[in-house]
Amino acid sequence: MYRGQPARNRPRNGRNGNGHGRHNGRGNANARRIALARVRERPKPKSRLGQYVAIGILGVFGFLGLIGLSFAIGTSTALAFLNRMEAELPPVSDFEQLEFAQPTVVYDRTGTIELARFQIERRRVVAFEDIPKVLLDATIAVEDQTFWDNEGYDPNAILAAALESLAGEGDRGASTITQQLVRQRLLDPELVADPSRLFERKLKEILEARNLTRAYPGDE
Repeated sequence: MYRGQPARNRPRNGRNGNGHGRHNGRGNANARRIALARVRERPKPKSRLGQYVAIGILGVFGFLGLIGLSFAIGTSTALAFLNRMEAELPPVSDFEQLEFAQPTVVYDRTGTIELARFQIERRRVVAFEDIPKVLLDATIAVEDQTFWDNEGYDPNAILAAALESLAGEGDRGASTITQQLVRQRLLDPELVADPSRLFERKLKEILEARNLTRAYPGDE
């Protein structure tokens, strides 16, 4: 610069004298802050793990509720069916009025000499006290080993007979002495003779045998 020439304004730190650089720097900083604020305000994607857990819990409770409802309906239906079968059974008090066929015996005029005997079944009715104990023990050992302990029916024998029948290994009987008595003397003869009603007859046998055992326990 020569002496006598006026001094020129020189920009300092890259900014011109009119302050445009300062304003541009401030503008860029403001723009960055606004962009950053908008990014922060943008909604974050929500995790769906909680929704999946809630749906899973609802599904489990719904499934358990469905099972419980089915069980309740099945139980109610079974109880209603058993009550209907129970209502169709004869009263166990009929057991005291049973009559057994006995032969008709014809004697002479003195009543001492037997002239003839007419019978379909050879039977003589005797009192319980007149039956030898060895005969009772032998009958129970062959026909119903749990006679003195069961409730009129033997669940283990019924289950074993059902399994053998399903396996085709034979037709094993599972009726207790009480069930046989019920079938022969208390149930409707038409029911007993109808093979298509086997399930109904077996169920009524069990129910009536239970009722008879409760009414006449022990030696009765």
